[in-house]
Amino acid sequence: MAEDLAAIARAELEADLPVIFARTLARAIVKYKVSDAAKDKWGELLGKVVNVATAATEQADLRAWLSLPRTIYVATIYTEPGPHAVAIDVALDATDGTAAPGASASGAAPGAAVQEVQVDALAGATTFVRFRQY
Repeated sequence: MAEDLAAIARAELEADLPVIFARTLARAIVKYKVSDAAKDKWGELLGKVVNVATAATEQADLRAWLSLPRTIYVATIYTEPGPHAVAIDVALDATDGTAAPGASASGAAPGAAVQEVQVDALAGATTFVRFRQY
């Protein structure tokens, strides 16, 4: 494993939690004051409408977290120059369903993702093969 991005993301979130909490609290107070002012100025019904509208705008932005890979694995294979078939066998971890590298001589494990790539290794050159598991 080259990098466990899930652990890094958890640590970053834990470090940012006090600031996130403070901003959430400040937003909630401002939205409450706006709702209360609307109720005083335009009546109970409009105050409730403003309250519902401010509550509806409170939604977490998860795009950055959802696009992160969980882990990054790197393997180095030295070969003779020439064409080679490289098979990447990634089995799913039985404990949590996440991808974990697996090797099986008899074939892929249940839930595994196998990708075979043809690589033409040149003498003295480095060739990179990328595989993504979702």
